[in-house]
Amino acid sequence: MIEKKIQALKSTYKVVRVTELATLGKLGFLRQRAEQAVDYYENILENLRYVKNNMYLSQNNVQEKRIAVLVITSDRGLCGSYNNNIFEQVDNFLATVKEDQIVDFYVIGEQGKEYLLRRKQQIKKYLKISLEEITLETADALALEFINGIYQGEIDALYILFTKYLSAVSSVALKQKIYPETSEDSAEDISSEYILDYDESDEEIEQLLLTNYISGLLYSVFLYSVASENCTRRIVMKEAKDNIEKQLEEIIREKRKIDRQNQTNELMDIINGSSVIRKGEENC
Repeated sequence: MIEKKIQALKSTYKVVRVTELATLGKLGFLRQRAEQAVDYYENILENLRYVKNNMYLSQNNVQEKRIAVLVITSDRGLCGSYNNNIFEQVDNFLATVKEDQIVDFYVIGEQGKEYLLRRKQQIKKYLKISLEEITLETADALALEFINGIYQGEIDALYILFTKYLSAVSSVALKQKIYPETSEDSAEDISSEYILDYDESDEEIEQLLLTNYISGLLYSVFLYSVASENCTRRIVMKEAKDNIEKQLEEIIREKRKIDRQNQTNELMDIINGSSVIRKGEENC
């Protein structure tokens, strides 16, 4: 029985160790891609603010009656508190929703879909995509869907609930409002050196920049989320590995103790048997 236990733990240890190393190897590359995407959308946002403040002023004071929320979770478990932290953000957000507001959830990840269904929330769209294989084209398509909803009056505000990767041992779940973007930057703070002259109308440029801004932000958020998922999974795998090592040490120690006891019992049996034989010979 003990031998089977040891063998099972050793097999599990190999799987856990491989998973830990695999996720660790992805983290640096994933974060680098995410930071590059962030640089891109921040540049687009700067241009968007300039257009809004100096050219065409769209209506930003619209009451938030219809709210779109993109929730990003994982498809599978084995990633510790990664999904639970997002669920907490969902609960906190729902606590702020007013009676006259309508919330449409867009969901990435099977875990998020199941949680929202348990909460009896309306899921407008479930996006069955793999974040590890995400492309800018996918982010563009989703951004265009949101933009169409915004300009057709179906979306007054857009939020994202996701997990931001900070380091190989740290990440944080966030709620971020991405439309209408709110910033204290004024037009005077934005240098015109970074703005190109356009032939299109101000309205067309605003929509183009808004589309690129949301697309770039979505892409960076996708990459941050998958990096965070792998970060959390690596931590869980390391904890599991350490736990298995501890269990193995305890079981092996117990096995050695049992083996020593068995050897002692066998030796005592031999000694007792020898004593009986010797006494029998003496009596003869």
